[in-house]
Amino acid sequence: MLLPWFPESPRYLLIEKGNVHATVTALKCFRKKGNIQAEVEEMQEEQRSLSSIKTLSVRHLLMDCSVRWQVVTIVVVNIGMQLSGIDAIWFYTNEIFRNAGIPEPHIQYTTVGTGAIEVIAGMLGCFTIERVGRKPLIIGGFLFMGLCCAGITVSVLLQAQFPFMSYMSVGCVVGIIAGFCIGPAGVPFLITAELFKQSHRPSAYTVAGCLNWLSNFTIGFVFPFLEVRN
Repeated sequence: MLLPWFPESPRYLLIEKGNVHATVTALKCFRKKGNIQAEVEEMQEEQRSLSSIKTLSVRHLLMDCSVRWQVVTIVVVNIGMQLSGIDAIWFYTNEIFRNAGIPEPHIQYTTVGTGAIEVIAGMLGCFTIERVGRKPLIIGGFLFMGLCCAGITVSVLLQAQFPFMSYMSVGCVVGIIAGFCIGPAGVPFLITAELFKQSHRPSAYTVAGCLNWLSNFTIGFVFPFLEVRN
């Protein structure tokens, strides 16, 4: 309901549409303070450099050797984002808690707490990404998720002998979500925009989005079968 009142992307308005007035109007919505004119001039410079270059199709993007490592980067981070198993955690959180031995009446409160941790971790990532950097956040997030996955494995194996291990399992699930939200959740989308210029950007987002959702579907479909076999 709020989207009609949101300003359009200034870079799109200037580079794709050539509408300077609309660009300045949109920038004023985003930049209450600061030198808007300098940013407009920077975008105009990019527009001049791209004036003779058409937007690349996905096929041409994949064949362009000059952006090979950029394409490899977005492929790896977007597939890795989903193959980390985060959507299996989100889709089947209640079932995981139930199998971990959490009493049924307590599961809803555990889920609410997990959502709160998700919000806090996401905000932490937003406020630290410029200071810490993209690479440390995404690598650190994946490493922490890996440790928590190992913790879940250990707790599930030992919970029959040690009942308190069920709570360790819950803590590890929360840790996986927190680690994901701090870095891997947002960095792939951000670096896709930063690695490509305007002529390559739409196709790069198409590739990244398709791989992301295909991996998402794969995890959501395969996880129940893996859980049953285990």
